[in-house]
Amino acid sequence: MPQFSPTKSLIEEQLKRAEHIPAKLPWRIFSFSFIIFIALISIYGGIEFGYKPYLNSRLKSLDQKIADLTQSIDEQQQNNLINFYSQLVNLRDVLNSHAATSKFFDLVEKNNNPDISFTALSLGTREKEVKLEGVALNYDALVKQLELFRVVPEVDRVFLESSQFEEANKDLKNISGVKFVIKLYLKPQFFKTS
Repeated sequence: MPQFSPTKSLIEEQLKRAEHIPAKLPWRIFSFSFIIFIALISIYGGIEFGYKPYLNSRLKSLDQKIADLTQSIDEQQQNNLINFYSQLVNLRDVLNSHAATSKFFDLVEKNNNPDISFTALSLGTREKEVKLEGVALNYDALVKQLELFRVVPEVDRVFLESSQFEEANKDLKNISGVKFVIKLYLKPQFFKTS
């Protein structure tokens, strides 16, 4: 007598049985898809036949207003306006490329050692180079001034080009001290106006 395994027969039965899909599910999917399709067609129709003609009519009315405005301004005034606008653009370009040297004097004033007197200044905005000549009370004051310039964020490099101690000459009424020449190299964005 052949033996049947209960698990094997149960699996065979389930495989033999066809999968049963309820009849309502495909209709629900079809109905949902049909509703979305109708909504999309309605939105497209509303845009194509309602909103597009509205925008076209607004565009035509604005074009007509522009044409009327153009007719109200004579050709001489239009040319004057164009010339004025071009002058403004050129002026803006010139001012943007102009070097603001007054910023340098503020920098020196804020970072000046009281024991230093500047006697000459040479400013090269293209090279971002400043040459300062002056007299210091002593070498200690000169070193402090160099350090003040070195820590300023706008200054890229500081060089002491020359220094010489000179005694006072009573006949010429000059002061004793250290005559010096300092070169400062400023950062490229320093002289920008904006």
